[in-house]
Amino acid sequence: MRKPNWKENNSNWGLSKLGNMEIIKNVLSDTLQIADPLINIFLKQKIKKMLHNRSSRCLSLGSGKDIPDGWIGFDRYRKGKNVFPVNIQFKFPLEEESIQAVLAEHILEHFYLDDIVIILQECFRVLEKGGYIRIICPDAKNLARLLMLESEAEKDYDVMLDRRIHRWPQDELNWARTINRLSHQWGQHKSLLTSKMVEDLLLKSGFTNVKIMTVEESHYFSRIPDIHTKKFEEERKDSNLVVEGMKK
Repeated sequence: MRKPNWKENNSNWGLSKLGNMEIIKNVLSDTLQIADPLINIFLKQKIKKMLHNRSSRCLSLGSGKDIPDGWIGFDRYRKGKNVFPVNIQFKFPLEEESIQAVLAEHILEHFYLDDIVIILQECFRVLEKGGYIRIICPDAKNLARLLMLESEAEKDYDVMLDRRIHRWPQDELNWARTINRLSHQWGQHKSLLTSKMVEDLLLKSGFTNVKIMTVEESHYFSRIPDIHTKKFEEERKDSNLVVEGMKK
């Protein structure tokens, strides 16, 4: 499978050429995933030791290399300070009720819907009573909006931004390219989500006091920990959904 490249030339839609090395890397990645549950087990004591006596015990899922100060991050593919190579499809390397807060920012859409339920149940398990979770992901309603506009979406802000970022040609097909990128992100995204879907998923996983809001708001965090919004400042704020919930 070809990996997306955010700034390729005009000869493609933002995908690197599929060569022998890319094929080998993907085969190895799929093979090494067999070891992920063992890696999670081995990391458990190391993380437990790090969290011991810490005043801040917050977790960022799919964190990337940059996380808020005082947090720990789980990211299978990126390295950074206090970021651990955890595959969150398996049991988290954390004790029950050992975390104060969870941030799941632009990560849940990378999993199938039934896997999201399992991930949220793990979040619920590791959160202490009174702990809370913040979920941010692309809002499928924005995709529906573009689908309804069809070719008229060619002049939409999201489409024009995508064209500039990915250096797409001016061939009147960029509305279709944006719709396809938003729907599956070149094979990386596996679920389309709305605020109501996320709310129901949280409730199904045991969370209560679920709140729907904008990316510029938070019901539980005194300081909004979003990283994506800062990284992609030009992105329309209402293209993403935000839902928070609490463990009573």
